[in-house]
Amino acid sequence: LCPKPNITDNPLSKKSYVEEFSEPVPGLFQALTAEPDQHERWITFTYPVDFDVSVFQPKHEKEIKYHI
Repeated sequence: LCPKPNITDNPLSKKSYVEEFSEPVPGLFQALTAEPDQHERWITFTYPVDFDVSVFQPKHEKEIKYHI
């Protein structure tokens, strides 16, 4: 099968490719966004994540009980 044509109004986008890495690169996003973009093409936001710890605790009604 032939790839779909990249129809876009931006001439730079016609030369871009989207591919998957054969091996994961965890620090790639941090490396690419470590400094602000001089052309203001993107802005990064960092926000805290709040997890409810009760989700990660065992449920007492499902615990295994041993009787001797």
